[in-house]
Amino acid sequence: MKNKNLFMLLISMVIIGLLPVAVSASSWTSFQGNNDNNGVTSENITTTFATNWTSTTAAGDYAGLDAGVVIDDNNVAYCVNYNGTVYAFNLTTGAQNWVNTNIANDNPYSYEISVPVYNNDRLYVGLSNGNYGNTNIGSTIYALNATTGNVVWYNSSDTYFPSNYQIDSPIKYDSGKLYFGSVGFDENYSTIGGYFYCVDASNGNVIWRNDSSTRGYYGASPAIIGDYVVVGDDAGKVRSFNKATGSLVSSLDASSYGSIRSGIVYKNGYIYFTAKPGYLLKASISPSGILSNLQASNSFGSDVYSTSTPAVTNNYIYVGTDNGNYSNPTGTVKCFDTNLNLEDESSNLGGLVKASPVITTNTSGQERVYVTTNNASAKCYYLNFIDGSLGSSGSWQPSNSTYTLQGIAFANGYLVYGNDAGYLYGATGF
Repeated sequence: MKNKNLFMLLISMVIIGLLPVAVSASSWTSFQGNNDNNGVTSENITTTFATNWTSTTAAGDYAGLDAGVVIDDNNVAYCVNYNGTVYAFNLTTGAQNWVNTNIANDNPYSYEISVPVYNNDRLYVGLSNGNYGNTNIGSTIYALNATTGNVVWYNSSDTYFPSNYQIDSPIKYDSGKLYFGSVGFDENYSTIGGYFYCVDASNGNVIWRNDSSTRGYYGASPAIIGDYVVVGDDAGKVRSFNKATGSLVSSLDASSYGSIRSGIVYKNGYIYFTAKPGYLLKASISPSGILSNLQASNSFGSDVYSTSTPAVTNNYIYVGTDNGNYSNPTGTVKCFDTNLNLEDESSNLGGLVKASPVITTNTSGQERVYVTTNNASAKCYYLNFIDGSLGSSGSWQPSNSTYTLQGIAFANGYLVYGNDAGYLYGATGF
C-alpha cells in the first residue's frame, strides 16, 4: 500500500510539472506604486519605447490628465481627467475598456489631481468638484466597479466633505480603508486649511477625520507604515496618526523649510520627503509611530524648488527639481546619498520636473531613473546612475507631447503616463 501511494504521488508530481505555470502579474495600484511611495521596481523598464500606443481623453482649457495613472493586475490602466471623467484602457493595446462621464462636471477650468487607488475590482476616486445625477455635489469620494466603471457608492456629505475644500491628495488603500487629504484655498489661491480622512472602503462612511492642519494637504500623499499613516501638509508639519483610530501619535515641525507637497516615502525605519522651497528631508520613525531626528539637505539653490516625491533605493535618493518659471523652464534630477549629501545632478532637462521619479534596479549595477517634464515640448527621460554618478541618458517624445505634470506608472513591461492635452501614452521595448 505504501509503495502504491508513493507511486501515485510521483505520477501526480509529474502531471503537475507538465501543467502551464501562471506568471504572476505586476501592478501599480496607487501613487508611486505602493503604500511606501518609493517608486522603485525590480522589473526592467524600456529604453527603446519601440512598441507604443497613444489614446485620447477629453481636455479642458488648460488641463487634461494631471492625476497619475494606476494599473491593476489584469493589464488595465485607469486615469482621471481634468473634469473628473474616469477612463479604463487596455495596458498593452491602449484600447478603451470603458469611460464614466456621469461623475464629471462641465467646468472647462476644472483641475483634478488626486491619484486614484485600485483594489480588488474597485477603483476609488476623489474629486474636487463631483457631479452625480447631474447635480453638482462638491468634493466627493467614489467607488467604481473597475470592470464596468459603474458607481458602487459615493460620499459627498457636506458635513464631512465641505464644498469649499478640494480632494487634491493621492488616495491610499489599506486593510479595507482609504486614506487621503483635502485642502482649501482663499481668493488668492493660498492654502487655508484641510482635513485628513480615513474612509470605509466598503461603503464610503467616514471612520475618522482630523482637522488639525492649518493649510491642508495639497498633492501630499500619505504613507502607510505598520499601524500608522504618516502625511505632510502645506504648513510644513508631518503627522503620524494611528490608522485605526485617527489619534495623533507624533508630529514633526518642518515649517522652517517650507510647504510639503511631496508624498512621504518610507524606507528602513526612515521617512523622506521634499519641501517646496528646495530641500530634501529625512526623519526617523519608530515601530510605535514616533517621529524624531529631523534632518535636511543643503538648500537646492536660489529659485530651485521641488514638489517631487523622492524615490529611495538602498543607497540613494532621487528627486526632481524646477525653477518655477514656465517662460524659461529648467528642471533637473538630483541624486543624494542616504545622509542627504548631494552625489550628482543631471543637466537641465528643458522643462520643470514636477514628476516623482520612478526607478528600475534591474539594470546590472545601474539605477535607471524615469521622469517627465512639464513644458510645451515635454519628454519622458531616463537617466542611468552608477554608484550615484550620472552616466548615459535618453528620452522619448511621442506625438502631441506637451506639459506633463505626472510621472510614469509601470507594470508588466509597460510604462504609462498622460499629459495636459489629454493624451495617454503607453510604451514597452519587450
